[in-house]
Amino acid sequence: MNILQSLSKALMISEDALGHLIRSAPHRYKIYPIEKKSGRGQRIIAQPAREVKAMQYWVMEHVLRQFPIHSAAMAYRKGRGIKQNAAKHASNRFLLKMDFQDFFNSITASDLGSFLEGNGILAISPEDIVRLKKILFWNKGRTGKLIMSIGAPSSPMLSNILLHEKAYQIYPLCGRPHFFNQSAKRTPRDRGTSQGDLRGDAASQVDG
Repeated sequence: MNILQSLSKALMISEDALGHLIRSAPHRYKIYPIEKKSGRGQRIIAQPAREVKAMQYWVMEHVLRQFPIHSAAMAYRKGRGIKQNAAKHASNRFLLKMDFQDFFNSITASDLGSFLEGNGILAISPEDIVRLKKILFWNKGRTGKLIMSIGAPSSPMLSNILLHEKAYQIYPLCGRPHFFNQSAKRTPRDRGTSQGDLRGDAASQVDG
């Protein structure tokens, strides 16, 4: 796959014009705050410009959909949501819910680069990896560091994909007796686990 050529045809613009758009994409965001639901402070939304969104939607359809998402991921997936997530825990007595601070913003373009270089599923050239980083990530400030934004349509799917390996490592722990009763489910920024009995491994983890 040559992302520059394919995207140029899809958007019906020249490769030169597209190259300029991609290079400037991390800076083409509208920034505004919204109040957090908790009422404690504000969340910064970085919404990509229309032309950047168009590129992100194309990447979602033609690149990101090639990669697996763990079965425990319940958010941002067709046919899954709060109801399905709650049903997995409804019969258990205890629920542990963890919220990751600044979750989306903590994911960087370097994380995507590392993932794509060793994914073993889709062959992507180093040049296209650089392009994908610029298309999918936001330049928050003067540091030049590219981070995932709250507001980009690609961020939910991409976060699920990048967390697949971590979910794969953690999920087997949930099958231990008296641990999480095999009910670990998550959204990208909220992880919920539940259990029917607070003993054994679970108790030692809580006490520790």
